[in-house]
Amino acid sequence: MEALLRDFAEAGVLSVLGNKLKFASQADLGFAKGGWLEQYVFRTLTTLSEELGLRDKASNLTVLDREGVKNELDVAFMARNRLFVIECKTARMDKPEAPKANDTLFKLAEICRRVGGLGTRGMLASYRPLREPEKRLAGALRIELVCGAELARLDEKIRAWVER
Repeated sequence: MEALLRDFAEAGVLSVLGNKLKFASQADLGFAKGGWLEQYVFRTLTTLSEELGLRDKASNLTVLDREGVKNELDVAFMARNRLFVIECKTARMDKPEAPKANDTLFKLAEICRRVGGLGTRGMLASYRPLREPEKRLAGALRIELVCGAELARLDEKIRAWVER
């Protein structure tokens, strides 16, 4: 965490004042709260676009499903005539006040079904690792996981996911 805060401070996103953080702007706050992970995922997709034939890449999408329900997609793209949706999370999902990992997985599976249909594939990219029960749930829901230290190999994971 200290290294991450130091990197944000060096980039001018925030200042560390004792035990308090001061953000340079609201946009910088949003970036530090998780926007950086969405940007990392999107840039990784951009580097893989030509190799994997990715089309229609987008981030921070708001889409309406068939029933008119609004859904937010962190990152989405088309490949091999399928929609791929990636949910990005930086928060701890094991604290009582935070969204639970299983809630996030169920929501992602439902969004994939409602927005793109049965062939849509979902992935959870999380800065933090998941526990074994959530990993099993993700498998049952057919949600691909890239969590914790695996983010360093995001390009490999996306390549394998799309080519499957």
